Amino acid sequence: MSTTREGAHRVRELEHVEIPMADGCRLGARVWLPEGAEREPCPAILEYIPYRKNDATLPRDAQMHPVVAAHGYACVRVDLRGSGESEGVLRDEHLQQEIGCSILFVSHHLGTVAELCDDVVVMYAGEVVERGEIKDVFHNPGHPYTRALLECDPGRIKQKTRHLPTIPGDVPDSMHITPGCIFGDRCPRAFERCVREDPPE
Repeated sequence: MSTTREGAHRVRELEHVEIPMADGCRLGARVWLPEGAEREPCPAILEYIPYRKNDATLPRDAQMHPVVAAHGYACVRVDLRGSGESEGVLRDEHLQQEIGCSILFVSHHLGTVAELCDDVVVMYAGEVVERGEIKDVFHNPGHPYTRALLECDPGRIKQKTRHLPTIPGDVPDSMHITPGCIFGDRCPRAFERCVREDPPE
């Protein structure tokens, strides 16, 4: 265990923590805790994949996670069941028993979002453009940005290609947002009203 201070909180690094599951299996984890986290619950950033606790990205996280924890967020690297220092048998990459809790999952990987999440919020340039249940948003997207994202998903490409689809244009400068739809400058379906009004979610 080591203690550092990089911000508002002192930070403790716990090199080996065992997380008990409901069936008695114990998962191995490495944790960076902000001071007082044992007494007062705090938000956590959870990295949870096979062999994560001590994999090749540890040197990077050993620099980054103390800084994040010093600002009040616990950081946790967990070996999935049956991998690394976790007990059990690895039957799949994500078992419901391990993820049976509420998780805020931020990603551009739409396939993973579809597998892990029940609801989705689509954001563009810091603004929410669409939200709803996964099946509704993925099968019947309402906003042009959501449609464009789905069209760029490599998993939907049926033929071999050397060129993946992209969304033309640039993300707007968040310091100089103009009225109207934030995606308007890049939207192939934009019309005059888009310049004046934000579309409903």
